[in-house]
Amino acid sequence: MALGDLDSLDDAACQKLTFPIEHHSLVQRNSNSRLVYHMAGYVAKKCVEMTGCDMCHTLLLVPASEGTADTQSAFTSFCDKGGLLYPSKELFEFVNYLEGVFTGCFSMNHLHADSILDVLSLVMGKEKIIGCAAHEAEVKANIVRFYIVTRLHFIIKGVNRAKEKRRKMAQLLKMRRCT
Repeated sequence: MALGDLDSLDDAACQKLTFPIEHHSLVQRNSNSRLVYHMAGYVAKKCVEMTGCDMCHTLLLVPASEGTADTQSAFTSFCDKGGLLYPSKELFEFVNYLEGVFTGCFSMNHLHADSILDVLSLVMGKEKIIGCAAHEAEVKANIVRFYIVTRLHFIIKGVNRAKEKRRKMAQLLKMRRCT
């Protein structure tokens, strides 16, 4: 499998899970574009604002008046009380790509020790210019690092919550048998 080859990873996952490739779209999870847009604004706040570069700021963010006109910004507009950032089309597309890779990887594979390397190998194949030429590598690395760490945090939180729920159910079942 070549580095960043999402199709071959999907094929391998389909073979591993023993369902036909034509059912792939029915099994793989997708994220709502409105939520991805909102997350892209959060990524912008954490990564783009820290560069201090006016050119990066201009390329990766749009004014709220322009951002609310976009159909994907409905959730962000609903939650906005004046402090949310609206990502540009380029930043949204990059974060949407990251989310697609992330959900594709974790809806087909279980979480394991090298999960972050699996996601990173797919992301490394993406040749997309983000930000100005002077800060492109730094901004792109910050976005990828922040996004993957944040998403892994919430996946692990969900896995731990599910394990705790199963443990409590088993404990209650055991107590019910004893009484």
